[in-house]
Amino acid sequence: MALDERVEALKNGLAAALPDRVVTRNLQDVAARDAHDLGKGIFTLLTLGEGDFPNFVGREAALGTQRMIIIGQQCLPEEAKPVDVERAEIAMAADLKGFCAAAMPAGVDQLLFLNWQGSGQTEFPYASIMVDLEMS
Repeated sequence: MALDERVEALKNGLAAALPDRVVTRNLQDVAARDAHDLGKGIFTLLTLGEGDFPNFVGREAALGTQRMIIIGQQCLPEEAKPVDVERAEIAMAADLKGFCAAAMPAGVDQLLFLNWQGSGQTEFPYASIMVDLEMS
């Protein structure tokens, strides 16, 4: 399966597993996002490249791993406090950790959750995370 097809399968699997979130492959600034979608929380899948190919004879540049990130964006309600940004970011990370621990969609053997970082409350009332992943 081609890389683009695998990423699309991953996007569709994530959307099915997390129906209360919006899942896309189109990164946009929060100002360009739909307010309703931002309230639910948006996950954007982005491919960064491939590597670690074993390069067996006849399988050169195959069977490697794909580096990806997922950007999570969410706008909190008016009455939210800065600490609620942190809580929303932790909840987004927990959703993605749970997905990575579950069965993967066809074409994706494994999705490793490597690390994540949040905004440190600096974007209040917006919550945002960046998750580093490795897909094989």
